[in-house]
Amino acid sequence: MGGALARNRSEGLSETMAILTQLGDQRFLALATPAVALTLWFSRHHVSALLFAGSVVGGFGLSSLMKIAVARARPDLWVAL
Repeated sequence: MGGALARNRSEGLSETMAILTQLGDQRFLALATPAVALTLWFSRHHVSALLFAGSVVGGFGLSSLMKIAVARARPDLWVAL
């Protein structure tokens, strides 16, 4: 699978994937979550706003707890020569 992905990789696809990766960044989510939740709230979708904000905050909390519980070192990006 990795070989097929590497053969079909292009500069444009790599840039697109880098941009998509940033959508999961904490800095982006810290701005986007309140914006979406407030938009839902002021559109009178109060339950949806609370569920959305709760799911993002809950997901962040679970992810943080898992990182603490597993506590493994990050893998090297390249194998040492």
